[in-house]
Amino acid sequence: MFDFTYTLNDEDYFEFNKYHTYNSKMNRKRTMRTRFLIPAIYIVCALALGSMISYPIVSYIIFGTISLYYLVFFNQIIDRRIKRGMKRIKKAGKLPIQNNIRIIFDENGITEKTEIHESKCVYSCIESIDIGKKAMYLYTGAVQAFVIPNSVFKDASEKESFKQFIESKTVTSQ
Repeated sequence: MFDFTYTLNDEDYFEFNKYHTYNSKMNRKRTMRTRFLIPAIYIVCALALGSMISYPIVSYIIFGTISLYYLVFFNQIIDRRIKRGMKRIKKAGKLPIQNNIRIIFDENGITEKTEIHESKCVYSCIESIDIGKKAMYLYTGAVQAFVIPNSVFKDASEKESFKQFIESKTVTSQ
């Protein structure tokens, strides 16, 4: 049995969204497509515009610079978009993070308790276990996961034993 009490903040939620954007199957394809499609559109525009004006080199330089900027700073651009989206959601009062979370993993399932709600689920609801740099994500849906920050583990061996425990529960449940 594992019992963790912790607090998630905006940075934890940002890290989850960032991890999800760059690593989930659905978003990874879309992210890679966007990363290269937009610069390709700019290059096509440069070629089309270049054939219509008397100094095509100017359009090549402008659109080439924009394409290069987009490719080089793509991750920062996406991170800014995630933060802006979080600000909008937070302003509307709908940011789905809670303070003072207690999550219990026992033989029967997972119990999550916060100041405003309590929820339970069985281990078979976990679709995947992902390990990011700052947290472990137990996905229960396409965009929903239990976020277990690395700070709740005393050391690497506790994190590894927790991971093995969860994997054993999800494999036998499915």
